[in-house]
Amino acid sequence: MKNTKIEPSLIDQMRAFNFSSVIQTVKDAKIDWPIAGIFFGSGFLTGFLFKRYYKMFIICVSVGLVLIWGLDHFFHIIDWKTINNFIGDSPATQVDSFFVTASSWIVHNVAFSVSFCIGAVLGVFI
Repeated sequence: MKNTKIEPSLIDQMRAFNFSSVIQTVKDAKIDWPIAGIFFGSGFLTGFLFKRYYKMFIICVSVGLVLIWGLDHFFHIIDWKTINNFIGDSPATQVDSFFVTASSWIVHNVAFSVSFCIGAVLGVFI
């Protein structure tokens, strides 16, 4: 018979959670606290402005997308081949590389990402 290790359930893991080890990990991490504060402040400002002006933001983005679509569809004003040559890659490659770069930055800067997210959530709810 195979000797298999039984993984603890989520509830068991939550019962065994040690908050002091998390505090010690944060203390041991080399976090630049002033920069984390700047990210928190910018997240707070972003959340606050989004809460206050989200309707205007949605309207501007929607109008911009409709305008680009209309110019391309009816008047063929937008030359996508020239834009692709200027960018250097196809749009799919650009989007993929953007998401890879962004996710890599977030993983390597977890403290700043978390402080921005906390600030943004507080900015939206305050």
